[in-house]
Amino acid sequence: MENFKIFQIDLGPIHKEINRLGHEGAAEAYPQYRAYLESGSVGDGYIPEYAIHFSHVADCEAEDRDDCFHIMNFVNRAADKRVNLHSTRVHSLSVGDVIVGEDGIPYMVGSGGFDKIEFSPAQAAQ
Repeated sequence: MENFKIFQIDLGPIHKEINRLGHEGAAEAYPQYRAYLESGSVGDGYIPEYAIHFSHVADCEAEDRDDCFHIMNFVNRAADKRVNLHSTRVHSLSVGDVIVGEDGIPYMVGSGGFDKIEFSPAQAAQ
């Protein structure tokens, strides 16, 4: 078993503003929303400078990245002993989220698997 750190961008505090401004308006007003859009939901535009918009939201004990993905998507994360939540707003592991294993190598969840990226957990929001 390996311990994986899960990093996500928390859009909860600006959710109403995103709805009010629309995608482009919110991306102009909120850098974390631009990072969210470019890292996952609309493209492959992640750049290392976006690391500051990610937060360490959970740890997951799993066999490998695929098992981590399964646990974070298909089990009750709050009740599963393999998951240690650091936030109340953890969502399922999705395209654009980052996982870092014990080897320290960061991977972004992609549409067809995991893509190795340049990401410094030390730069992520705490």
